[in-house]
Amino acid sequence: MVKGPLAKRLFPLVPRASARGRKNRTMNDRLDELKATIKSCAGRLIGNGRLERGGQADLALARARRKTKSVLRQVGGSFKEGLGRMTHHERLVAQGNADRLHGQAGQSD
Repeated sequence: MVKGPLAKRLFPLVPRASARGRKNRTMNDRLDELKATIKSCAGRLIGNGRLERGGQADLALARARRKTKSVLRQVGGSFKEGLGRMTHHERLVAQGNADRLHGQAGQSD
């Protein structure tokens, strides 16, 4: 793997992994829910109970996974915000507040 200034010259437009991964993870969680809903509806449409139940199980799993990630992000944001307040670090407070709010938003259906 190429690192340092050479990597910046060779790959100037490739976003960093941390910036690239956050939005994709949220979208992937929502896409998993969408796929499960489609699977369940397809099973109901063609009269295949096994496919319908599989879709419902996948949907429950995808929702639980998304909500768990959101709760963890909210707790982490609260921790980061509190640490920032204790150390008088304004940027850390702002990042923690943003993470906490993002976690709250992810819990909604």
